[in-house]
Parts: sequence; C-alpha cells; structure tokens
Amino acid sequence: MTITFNTEHSDVPNLVITSSVTGTSAGITLTTPQTGTTEDEECSLHGKCDRDTGVCKCDTLWTSSDGSGKHGNKGDCGAFASVLKFS
Repeated sequence: MTITFNTEHSDVPNLVITSSVTGTSAGITLTTPQTGTTEDEECSLHGKCDRDTGVCKCDTLWTSSDGSGKHGNKGDCGAFASVLKFS
C-alpha cells in the first residue's frame, strides 16, 4: 500500500501502526520514500497575519494562492500578483 499526501506541503509526522497482522508471517513496515521539502510559514513570509481575523494582509506584489503558488482563495500570500492596480 502507498499513501500519498497531496495537500501537506511540509514534512508530515510518521504514520503509526495501531493494529497488527495476525495469523500470517506478513508484517507491516513503514518507510518514507520522500520527505516533505517545502515550508509552512505564516502568510508565506509575504505578509502579516491579522490575529483578530486570522487573515493575512499581503505585502505589495503578493496575493492569496491555491497552496501551490497559483492564484486562489487560501488567504496565504503565496502567489505573485501579476496585475497591479494603482490608485
């Protein structure tokens, strides 16, 4: 069996075996084929968190992402703003 985490961007804790296989010589072995390689930083290090609302106020040139660097509604300042509006 292979378990893949598609939404966790940093290294996740090891899985824990909570039951055993009985009646056979088979065992359970946990391996980590790849550790997480990205960071989980507040406001993606491109903004400041409003502690009252839990929403990031993004720095200039940064906006909310989809969690993978594209524009989205995660509210994390993880996407580069490609269009700037000047007032």
